Amino acid sequence: MYDIKAIDSKVHKKCTGKGNELILSNLRFILEKGCDVEIRYPLVKGYNDGEAEKIGEFLKKCNFSGKVKVLQYHDFSGSRYEALGMENTMPKAFTSFEDVESAKNILEEQQAKQAEIDEKINTLPDIIDTLKATATEVGELQ
Repeated sequence: MYDIKAIDSKVHKKCTGKGNELILSNLRFILEKGCDVEIRYPLVKGYNDGEAEKIGEFLKKCNFSGKVKVLQYHDFSGSRYEALGMENTMPKAFTSFEDVESAKNILEEQQAKQAEIDEKINTLPDIIDTLKATATEVGELQ
């Protein structure tokens, strides 16, 4: 698995605090060596949601023929930070299923093969179940 958060180094730095030159160079290298890689695009609305086309173009130039999985961002870990008395540095963002579907379509248009959506959390019942589980975990920590 290999995560690409952005192709634009400024966007990547906004998301992670670091540039991505080495990350992209390493990805090019392992693809040139013929390694089997699953690419993941963690989509965070308001941060890297404009990167899908650039990611598709980059992968096309690298002759990538594997899977691209678009991950729907959520900030469910926020309560864990609070419970542990830690600063929550995760973005306060909501990435909808429609945002993820749009990114998937853009990647497919860029011929990134097998673009798919990580459907672990994409429905309201799933979100509620996850929140309940997190609340239970937090209660057990206290």
